[in-house]
Amino acid sequence: MLQTSCLSIVLLIFSTSATLTFSNESGWIAKKINKTVSEWENVASLDDLLPSVPYKLGYTNGRWDYNAADVLSSLRAGNDVTVTPVYDSLQHTEPTPQVPDGDEPVLDLYYEFDSANSVGSFTMAAGIPDGCDVKSIGIAFFYKKAEDFDPTGFNLSINNRTLTSKFDVTDESGLFTVDVKNLNSKYNWAAKGYITYYQDDLLRVAYSNQINIVNRAEVINNQAAPETPINEGEGE
Repeated sequence: MLQTSCLSIVLLIFSTSATLTFSNESGWIAKKINKTVSEWENVASLDDLLPSVPYKLGYTNGRWDYNAADVLSSLRAGNDVTVTPVYDSLQHTEPTPQVPDGDEPVLDLYYEFDSANSVGSFTMAAGIPDGCDVKSIGIAFFYKKAEDFDPTGFNLSINNRTLTSKFDVTDESGLFTVDVKNLNSKYNWAAKGYITYYQDDLLRVAYSNQINIVNRAEVINNQAAPETPINEGEGE
């Protein structure tokens, strides 16, 4: 009688490298470092690898929260590690999103300048109706040399922006902040928050008020929001 046997081969795959990531609580990545396990074995300290701690409006004394021995042990074992910062809270009042009266988002944009750190912070308070089919949330910016640009005569939209931020559409906090570092008087700025959303099978856009910055200070703006709806694909 012919007998057969089966031989099972199990392959054990070991990671030969590991990545150390420094990011803030919203997932913005300050730095990524990938090394082989043997290279991590030769790293005695993380001090020279630390990036600057991300600025956070309303907080001070930011520092990376980690235990060096634990981080290095994990990296040497081939495991990826993410390090996030912690801060000390200041006395700071955050804006409250309006409650929408209808099926359109209601947006308010605020500006604060931290002269000690030369950081301009733009915070959008977004009142989003229940069931709103949101596609994107962001703050649009346009900036140009001060002598060439008067933001009070400019109507910013997602179609003529210089750059834009993007936020997680599943964030239910209703507060979205962009910090502009090294803000100086060489440039003037216009900023406007927006949400794109579907309504009646059309992609529409809701805008906040426009914030105009001259010499790092806010100046009055009388620009109305552009019309809606928008074309499919805009504001991506």
